[in-house]
Amino acid sequence: MHETTPAPPAAVRARDAYAAMQARFAVAGGALYREKAPPRLFDRRYAPLWPFGQAFAAALAVAALPGGDVGALDQARRLARSHREHYWDARARPPGGASYPLKAGGGAKYYDDNCWIGLDLVALHRATGERDWLADARGVFAFVAGGWDDDPAHPAPGGIFWTQSRGNRTRDRNTVSTAPAAVLVLHLYDLTGDEAYRAWGERLFAWVERTLRDPADGLYWDHIALDGTIERTKWSYNQGAMLGAATLLWRHTRDEGLLARARAIAAAADAFYRADDRLWAQAPAFNAIFFQHCRLLAASDPAGPTAALDDLLAGYAERVWVEGRDPRTGLYHFGRRGRVTLLDQAAAVQIFALLAATGE
Repeated sequence: MHETTPAPPAAVRARDAYAAMQARFAVAGGALYREKAPPRLFDRRYAPLWPFGQAFAAALAVAALPGGDVGALDQARRLARSHREHYWDARARPPGGASYPLKAGGGAKYYDDNCWIGLDLVALHRATGERDWLADARGVFAFVAGGWDDDPAHPAPGGIFWTQSRGNRTRDRNTVSTAPAAVLVLHLYDLTGDEAYRAWGERLFAWVERTLRDPADGLYWDHIALDGTIERTKWSYNQGAMLGAATLLWRHTRDEGLLARARAIAAAADAFYRADDRLWAQAPAFNAIFFQHCRLLAASDPAGPTAALDDLLAGYAERVWVEGRDPRTGLYHFGRRGRVTLLDQAAAVQIFALLAATGE
């Protein structure tokens, strides 16, 4: 009879996954990352802004573990400076975050990518009290707000476009660009008291509610195109961002209808992603963002659906550990073929750190 070695605590798994991320992906003295491991000759030199932002979030997650981690917090500061130096296009009007390092060619500006960076900067400001990061987060939102659709001739006018680039031929307005913008600006309202920020949060949340909410189950579709076509995929990070926005709006207004809405999103998402192995089929980074906002609700509403969501997280994290990890390298493939991506490794770090926050 073979004895199995019990899995280490979630905080240990998070730190180990983070150490592997730094060892296998970090380049340029830790200021940038490669996109895949192991590297190959014809790979792009650096990771785009979206996985870079999730690696930034992973460093912040490790820094916030019980007992803290000064090295991870210093790395988060390094990444905030790197974002400013390598991705932030200060010469553009309005300034915004390019999808690829500017000195290596730059790229289109995606509003959702900028939202995630803005949330990283907010978290870094909260962790350190350093005002520079709050100022940078405000600059990010100023860019994102410029993506608001103000053309009354469009079907369902409003919402944030997915990208600034005209290469987006359908000119999609997405849940993933609008809902995280609401979360970002409501954090900014919390930190500054600027009522204009609260008004933006209400506007952004309301547009997704009336335009992309499925009346059958209360979850959110992906986007609406300028011809009025709605793409109806229900990505987990979209549910998380709307859950987070409803929670933050409730915190600021004490409108019990918003708390009820947050609880309803959580319950509907729990039921939806438990069925037919849907959670495992989602991109790991999407799930990390979903669970991050579930924890935001749990911190605000301990009497709500906390236990069910924590159970969903625990089951998912256990499967990641058992089926999604290469024990030889400490890298996480999530059962997918091919090389490990920075995006997936950063998601693993965050998943285990979130599990640690539940006391596991």
